[in-house]
Amino acid sequence: MYRLPAQLAGFCPVVFKPVGFYKPDISAIGAEPRRLILECSNRLLEGRFSIFGYEEAQLGFPPTWNVDFVSGVAWPPAPSTDMKVMRFDGSDVKVPWELSRLQFLPVLGKAWLLTRDARYRTAATGLVDDWLAKNPMGFSVNWLLAIEASMRATSLAMLLELLWPFSPGEQGWLDRVTGLLWQHLLFVEAHSEFSYLIRSNHYLSNVFGLMGLSCFLHGPGMPRRLARYTRLLQDEIHLQTYADGGNFEASTSYHAFATQIFTASLLLFRARGITVDPAFESRLGQMYSWMSGLCDDRGRFPGLGDCDDGRVELLSDDLRRSLLPPPERDSLILGGLLGVGRALFGLPREWDGTDAAWYGLGTATAAKQSPASRVPDSHIAESPAPTADRTVTAIFPESGLVRASAGGAMLIFYAMPNGIGGKGSHTHNDKLAFVLRLGARELFCDSGTCVYARDVNTRNEFRSTAAHNTVRVASLEQNSIPAEPLGVFSLGNEAGVSPIAVSEFPGGVRMRASHSGFQRIGVTHSRALQLFGDGRLWVEDELSGSGEFPVELFFQVSPEWRIEGLPAAESVPENYRACRLQGPVPVKLEWTASAPLRVEEVPSRISRVYGNSIPASRLRVFTRTKLPLRITTKVSWPS
Repeated sequence: MYRLPAQLAGFCPVVFKPVGFYKPDISAIGAEPRRLILECSNRLLEGRFSIFGYEEAQLGFPPTWNVDFVSGVAWPPAPSTDMKVMRFDGSDVKVPWELSRLQFLPVLGKAWLLTRDARYRTAATGLVDDWLAKNPMGFSVNWLLAIEASMRATSLAMLLELLWPFSPGEQGWLDRVTGLLWQHLLFVEAHSEFSYLIRSNHYLSNVFGLMGLSCFLHGPGMPRRLARYTRLLQDEIHLQTYADGGNFEASTSYHAFATQIFTASLLLFRARGITVDPAFESRLGQMYSWMSGLCDDRGRFPGLGDCDDGRVELLSDDLRRSLLPPPERDSLILGGLLGVGRALFGLPREWDGTDAAWYGLGTATAAKQSPASRVPDSHIAESPAPTADRTVTAIFPESGLVRASAGGAMLIFYAMPNGIGGKGSHTHNDKLAFVLRLGARELFCDSGTCVYARDVNTRNEFRSTAAHNTVRVASLEQNSIPAEPLGVFSLGNEAGVSPIAVSEFPGGVRMRASHSGFQRIGVTHSRALQLFGDGRLWVEDELSGSGEFPVELFFQVSPEWRIEGLPAAESVPENYRACRLQGPVPVKLEWTASAPLRVEEVPSRISRVYGNSIPASRLRVFTRTKLPLRITTKVSWPS
C-alpha cells in the first residue's frame, strides 16, 4: 500500500539552507578535472546521457524519465503501487532509476561554479522542473523504492548548495524544490526498507538520505529528526561492516558505495558541527584501509560479488569512465574516492586528491584534526615494498580475504561468507577463488556481474561457480541458485567457509581454506595457494570424500592474454597438462593430478561495468575420477 497521505506531501513547513558540504578552492581545481566536468556537462546540454555500460544515448533535453532506452520499454504514468519492478521482458528498471537519481545535477552545478556560464545553471534548474512535472509522487516508476528517492534527494540537495545563493527571481524555483525535498523526506520515512531479516545498502541509503535532508532542511521537528538519523547512521556502520573494515554484502562494489555514503555523512556531520562518535570515524578509516589494501596502483578494485556501479556522487573517475566507449569502461577504478580517504585518514598509499579539493580537504588534513580519524595500526603492512625474498600480506579475517604481494605479483584469495549474514543477495559462487595481478594487469580475474533482471540466465551465469577461478564438482553450484526468475537476488547458503590460514616462509606466503558447498554429495573442497617472490604461484586443490564424480577447475583469463600451446592428449602423460598465455607478460601453466586430465579453452565474457561485457577466454581443466583427488596448478612468469 502507498503509505504517504497526499495532504501531508502538499504542505511544506521547512526551508532549505546550505551547510557547507562543499568548500571548494576553485583555483585548486586542476585542468583535467575541469575538462571532465565541462565535457560531461556540455554533453548533457546536447541531450547525450551515458549510463552504466551502455552506448551514450541521445535522450533529448530534457530526457524521457520513465523509459529503459536499451529495450525501449516504458513504465506508464500510473499509480506506483500498480507497477511491476521486474517484468522479465528484456527491460531493466535500473535504467530509468539511474537517470532519475539525477546525479548529473551536481556536475552541472560544478560546471556553473567553475565558469559562471549561465547555461549550466539554467540547464540544471530546467531539468529539475521537468522531472518534478513528469514524476508526481505516487504516479511514477521513480517512486517505487526509498533508496531511489534517497539518492535523488541527495543529488538535489547537493545541487542547491552548489548553486547557492539564489536571486529573488529564483525564489519560486527554490520553494518548489524545497517542497520536493520535503516530499522525498516523507516518502522515505513512510517506505523505509528496514527489515529485521535483511539490512542492506538499501536501508543504509534510506538513513543517509533522511540524515542528509535533516541537515539541509530547517523547520518544526527537524532537529529531532537530525539527532535520530545521525544516531542511526553511526550505528549502522558497525552493523553493515566487519571489524576488519569490509562490507558485509560480500561485494567490493557495494563496499565502495557504502564507503561513499559514510564519507558523505562524515562531511555533513562536520559541516553541521555534529559531534562524531570516534568509533564511527575509526571504522570508516578501516573501510578505506580495506579498499587501499586490495586496490592496484590505479585504484582498481577486484570485482568480487555484484557490481552495479552505485554512487552517492559522481567523482572524476566516474566522469572519465562515462566518456569512454563501453568496452573500455571500468566502474571499479576508484582512485578519486581513495584520494578523499587519504585526505581524511592519512592512508599510507598515494592517491589522487582531485576530488578531495571540492570538500576543502588537503592531504591528510582531517587526519591531523582528529586522532580517531587515523587509520589504526593493523595486520596490514604496506611497507617496505615486496621483493623476490619478501612478501607483503594483508589479512582481512572477518571478510574472508587475504592479499599477498611478492615481486611484481599481487594475489587476492577469498573465502568470503555469504553476504548479509548468509542471505547472499549480492554474493557470487566464488568460494576459494582468487585474482592474480602481474604488474598493472589482472591475469586471472573475476567475471563480474553484467546484468540483473534484464536477462536472468546471463545474471545466473555471471554469478555461477564456473564464472570464477575455483572448482566445481558434479556440475553443482557451491550455493544453489534459484531457477525461478524472482530468485535473481537469492542464493543458497550451503557453502560455509573456513577461516583462511596464512603462513609466511622465506621468499613466499602460503594460504589455505576450505568450504562445504559440496557436502550435499559428501565432498569437501580445500585449496592451498603458495605465492613465491621469484615469479611462481602454486595452487593445490584437494577434494575429499568417496564416490566417482566429474571435477572441473576454472581459470578466467583476462582479455589482455591469449591462450596458446594446449597439447594434444596423446602427446603428454595423461595426468599432466600445460599451456602458455601470451600477453603483457608471458605465462606458463602446468597441471598435475592423481587422475587423467583434459584442458580446453572455453569462450567466455567478463564485465567491468554494469550492462556491458567483453569477450574473453576461460580455461577448463576436467577429470572424472574416484575421490579423494588432488590437482596441482603451477603458474610461472618472468620475475
